[in-house]
Amino acid sequence: MIVRLTFTYLYVCFFIFVCIAQQPCYIFYEDFEDSTLQSHWQGNGTGQPAQFYLTNNSPAVGNSSLESNSVFATTLDGIYADFPSSQPTQISFWVKTSDVMSTGQALVCIGDSNIAMNSSSHIIFVNYHNGNLRVIGGQTYTLPATNNAWYFLEFKNMDWSNQYSDLYIDGQLAVSNFGFRHPMSSVSRVVLSTGWINPNSETSSWDDIAIIGGFTTTWTSNIDTICSGDSYTFPDGSSTNNITQTTIDTSYLQTSTGCDSIIYTTLYVATTVDSIYVSGDTLLAIPDISSINFGPSYSWFDCATDSVLSVTSYPAYTPPIGGSYGVVVSNVGCLDTSFCVTFCGVLTWTSNIDTICSGDSYTFPDGSSTNNITQTTIDTSYLQTSTGCDSIIYTTLYVATTVDSIYVSGDTLLAIPDISSINFGPSYSWFDCATDSVLSVTSYPAYTPPIGGLYGVVVSNVGCIDTSNCLAFSAASTFNDLYSGEFSLYPNPAGDFVSIDLTNNYSEVRLEIFDYSGKLVQNENYLNTQSIEVKLKINKGLYLFKVFADNKNQYFRVIKK
Repeated sequence: MIVRLTFTYLYVCFFIFVCIAQQPCYIFYEDFEDSTLQSHWQGNGTGQPAQFYLTNNSPAVGNSSLESNSVFATTLDGIYADFPSSQPTQISFWVKTSDVMSTGQALVCIGDSNIAMNSSSHIIFVNYHNGNLRVIGGQTYTLPATNNAWYFLEFKNMDWSNQYSDLYIDGQLAVSNFGFRHPMSSVSRVVLSTGWINPNSETSSWDDIAIIGGFTTTWTSNIDTICSGDSYTFPDGSSTNNITQTTIDTSYLQTSTGCDSIIYTTLYVATTVDSIYVSGDTLLAIPDISSINFGPSYSWFDCATDSVLSVTSYPAYTPPIGGSYGVVVSNVGCLDTSFCVTFCGVLTWTSNIDTICSGDSYTFPDGSSTNNITQTTIDTSYLQTSTGCDSIIYTTLYVATTVDSIYVSGDTLLAIPDISSINFGPSYSWFDCATDSVLSVTSYPAYTPPIGGLYGVVVSNVGCIDTSNCLAFSAASTFNDLYSGEFSLYPNPAGDFVSIDLTNNYSEVRLEIFDYSGKLVQNENYLNTQSIEVKLKINKGLYLFKVFADNKNQYFRVIKK
C-alpha cells in the first residue's frame, strides 16, 4: 500500500514552521508510480499480477499507469489489493480502454474479501459496456465513452447510514445520492479486471486509485538536533537508535477511519569530526559529511601533554612546531574528539651531490647503504624525530668516468668509456703493455701509436683509476686514402666551431659527423662554396667527420674538447 500526502486542500500558516491544513487521510492509495507492480496486488480467480504491467504511455496522472490486455475466465478474475476494513468517505480512480464496445474492459469493483459475481459483497461496480462507461450501484448510470480517453470517477460524501454517495465524472456531478450496489457495513478490497470478453486483446488502463477515510488537520513544526550516535523517539512512539545523519520522519496518528494528524520531524545531526589531515603547514579538520554545521568551535590540543593550544571557529590550525595533535569539536552541546595525527612542522630539504668510483659502496644520510654502484643513483633520505619527519635530503650520486674497452680505428686507439659513468675531465695514460711504460698522457680518449704493438690505457678521474685490457695494434703501411686529400680541417682538437678549407669551389657540399659508436649525430649541407665554418652541436669526445664535395670525399678524426 502506498501512502501519498499531496492533495488539493486549504491551509493557514501561523508562522514559518507551523501550518494547519486540511488533508485527506488515505486508507488506500495506489498511484502506480513504482518501477514494478507492488506485492500487495494479488491474483484474483484465474488472474495473475504478471498479466498486468506498468507503462508510461499517456498516463492519467504522474509518469505511469497500470495496463492489461489479457482475457480471464470470469468478469471478476484479475488482481486485487486489500486494505483495512473501513467506511471510506470518498473513493476515486481513473479508467480508460482502447475499445469501449468490448464489455468488461477496465473493471473496478470495491467490496470485501468475498467479492464474486452474483453476490452481495460489493458497493461499486464499474466497467465498459456497448460503447458506454457503465457504473452500477443501486441504479445503473451510463456515459457514452470514447476509445483511449481517460475518465475520472469520484464517489463523494459517502453516507454509510443511507448507503449512497454522490457520483462525479471528470469533476462534474453525474448523480446525487447514487446508491451502493449492495448494502454493506464496510469495505476492504478493490478488484481490477479486463473481463472475459476480449477477443482482440484490447487494453484496459487504471491510474490513481484513492480510498479516503476523511479529512483532518495536520501540522508540521518538529525540527530537532541531536549528537551523532544518539537515539530519538518520534511523535508516533517509534524510536531509532545510533542516528548519524539527517533523518526525516513522518508520524501518522490515526483513528479508526484513518489518520487524525500527521507530524513531520526533521532531525539534524550536529557537526562532528571525521578525521584531520596535514595540508602544507596547516592541520585541517574534516567534518562528517552527514552532519550539519551550527557554528561549532574547534579546540586544538597537543596529544603529548593533553593541553589545549588554540580554539577556533573554523576547522584549521597551524602548529608552531612539529608534534602530535588532535581536535575537539563542540557543536550545540555535542562533543567529538578526533584521533591524533603526526605533524612534521615546516619541512626542510637539502640537496647533496657526490661522486664515487664505479663499484663503490655508499652510505646515505638516513644510514641506508648501497653496494657495487655502477651508475648514477638518486636517493631520498627522511630524517625523523620521535614525533615524525624532521627534514628531507636528496642525494644525487655520480659515478666517475671509467674505461669499458679500447679498440682500433684506422691508425688510432680509442678508449670507450662506461656509458653509465660521468665525465669530470679524466686523463688517459696510454702505455706499452710489453714494457709497462707510459707512452702518452692525453685529456681525450685517443692515441696514435708510432709502431705496432700491444697497448692499454689507464683512466684517472676525480681520484678513481681504471685500467683497460691490452689490445694488439698493427701500424698501417700506408695512411688510409680516405683520411688524406686536398681538404683541411682546423682547429683539431676543436672548440665550438671548426673550419674546413676545400681549396676549390664546389656546387654541393655535405658534412656528416659520427660518434665513436657509429651513430650520426650532426648533418650539414652547403651550396657553391670553397670553405665552410661549422658550429658543433656535439658533446666532448672523438668523432668521425665525413666531407662530401660534389664527387670527392674525405674523412677527419676530430676531438671535441
